[in-house]
Amino acid sequence: MVETRHTRHMGDATEVKFLDLTLHPRVLAELNALVEEGIGAGRKWIIAHHNLHSLYLLHRQPKLREFYAHAHWTPIDGMPLIALGRLYGYDLKREQRVTY
Repeated sequence: MVETRHTRHMGDATEVKFLDLTLHPRVLAELNALVEEGIGAGRKWIIAHHNLHSLYLLHRQPKLREFYAHAHWTPIDGMPLIALGRLYGYDLKREQRVTY
């Protein structure tokens, strides 16, 4: 499999892709603002965080792949994904790891 580096801007969010992941790096305040925007507009979004364990499961569970394929936003919930993203050339920051 050939890895491609891809960045796409979606409004004020950036989408990054590597290892079959699609991630939307955001700092906590940005993610909270997104949730507030969705509530205010009456939108129904799937927000599904990714971490190293979900990466492992993504490659082994077809149902989980299907779930993530339908997610509207996928923030980073794990420092290993920040490190992997940096290895793939993305300028990811510690602050873009959002966990609850």
